[in-house]
Amino acid sequence: DKKDLLLPPNTELLATGRVDGMSTKAHIHSASWGSAINFYSFQARQFDDIIFGEEDLLVNVAAGNSGRFDALNTVGSPAVSKNILSVGASQSAPPGIDPKQDGPAYLADFSSRGTTGDGRMKPDLVAPGETILSAGARPGLPYSCDPP
Repeated sequence: DKKDLLLPPNTELLATGRVDGMSTKAHIHSASWGSAINFYSFQARQFDDIIFGEEDLLVNVAAGNSGRFDALNTVGSPAVSKNILSVGASQSAPPGIDPKQDGPAYLADFSSRGTTGDGRMKPDLVAPGETILSAGARPGLPYSCDPP
């Protein structure tokens, strides 16, 4: 039930793997979740405050999946934070994989895109996120990596 799904406080969430006294600490945190709030929210400010004091921590946050029909200003919080790396999805390779794709220079249809509510450009980085060809896949044969 969705009402039972709760996130821990941001301070606890970003401290995962970074406990004082550990011989090694995590230096990269990946958050593939977020909201549709396109302004500098309380959560985004908390992320920035926490990360500002952690010089050896890189936080990657998914830009979101609200960009259908080239919808602008759809990057959600916490991906609108200033001290994180916001990651969007580009299309994959051109016609050999999918003739409807224009290539990696183009955003995937679903990928959220900027600007943020206060005018900053987001996402910071895009990487292929649609029609990914697996090492074991056979082009043109759907579900070819699924076990028999």
